[in-house]
Amino acid sequence: MSTKFVYARPRMEFDPQLADDVASFDRLNARPVGAAVTMAPARRSPFNGYSRSLTPDGGILITYKDLNRSILCRSLRVAACVALSCVSLPPILDLETFSWAQVASIGALALANWIVLKLKIRKGHAVEVRPDCMIIDGTDIFLADDIGDENWPTLQHDPDDEGHQFIGGICGTRFIEYMTVNPLDESDRTPQVLEADLTLAFEQLWGRRAAGFGLPL
Repeated sequence: MSTKFVYARPRMEFDPQLADDVASFDRLNARPVGAAVTMAPARRSPFNGYSRSLTPDGGILITYKDLNRSILCRSLRVAACVALSCVSLPPILDLETFSWAQVASIGALALANWIVLKLKIRKGHAVEVRPDCMIIDGTDIFLADDIGDENWPTLQHDPDDEGHQFIGGICGTRFIEYMTVNPLDESDRTPQVLEADLTLAFEQLWGRRAAGFGLPL
């Protein structure tokens, strides 16, 4: 004796008592069409002008900013202070001697000169390491063959000037200061980060040249 089975579609009934709850849920999650999604506030980058990227020529480009301590910058500071004093002193000397106005004016002039001398001026730099050379600030080119495998540039400290740091090394028969990397303050570690990234770039690009992968150099 055979048994006949009849397939019936599953049925789902909606409970009317839940209607208000569903409507409330929809209202809470409703958002106008085209409304912008609220994003988390953008965080401040800890790299402070420092970046590293790949170039179309197969190189690694590093850009950074350091404290401008060049002779030209220092000379301009002194010239600005002299010009400011020459313009401000005659009117100050015309005031009543030792009056509050004269004392305050001299104090303001001294403060302005101090700000000019202590203002931190940053300078941008760029170094690109390619498989066959290193390019500084887009102009100075140093060939990897001239630098050699034993003289990769490293972080150097000027023994006569504690605040002066630079990337230097031997190129050919000369010791060269390739670029400055003066820290902005005691907490600035741009010199150390730059040295580590440069060493990694040399290992990746110039180290492969030395290995040669079995090919004649």
